[in-house]
Amino acid sequence: MSYPSYGPEGAQYRPPENPAPVYPHAVPAPTSVPPATTPTSGPPTVPFTGPYPPAAPPPAAPSAPLGRNGMILAVLCAVLFTLAGIGFGLYLNERGELGDTRTELQEQREIVTQRDATIADAEKRATDLTTTLDTTKDTLAETTEERDALVPCMRGTQDIFTALREDNDDKLGRALDAAEEACGKAEAKLDS
Repeated sequence: MSYPSYGPEGAQYRPPENPAPVYPHAVPAPTSVPPATTPTSGPPTVPFTGPYPPAAPPPAAPSAPLGRNGMILAVLCAVLFTLAGIGFGLYLNERGELGDTRTELQEQREIVTQRDATIADAEKRATDLTTTLDTTKDTLAETTEERDALVPCMRGTQDIFTALREDNDDKLGRALDAAEEACGKAEAKLDS
């Protein structure tokens, strides 16, 4: 296709290297081009065949719908955001439970310390009671020995009184001898 020449001889119009973009909603170009007028000076003019006037910039391309990769990226972002929220919630929950556990542990330690003190006091009292019991047993054993030593002496003394009451000289003599022997043994036992 040849174009009419404009301007000095030999200079011909060349179509632009990048043709105007064709948009899906664009109006189709007219099939016939009106004849151009010959300018007297200045750059050659080219008839405009697009849907928009040359002074207005072409509209931005409509945003393409999200493709498969875009959908996967959006789903991954939503999942990561959800997981981050869950993780933060679990962290706060665990932190609160940890504080509660520390408080309970401190209370349990105080209870154990009080029980240990009570057990130590009970053990000390038990030791004191055991010592007192051992001392009492020793004292009781000594008292029993003294009693066993004094009983024959006391019986002999009672026999003396009985013989005096009955005014029986033979019985009185035997009672005096038995009492003297029993009281001597008791005296020896108590002095040892």
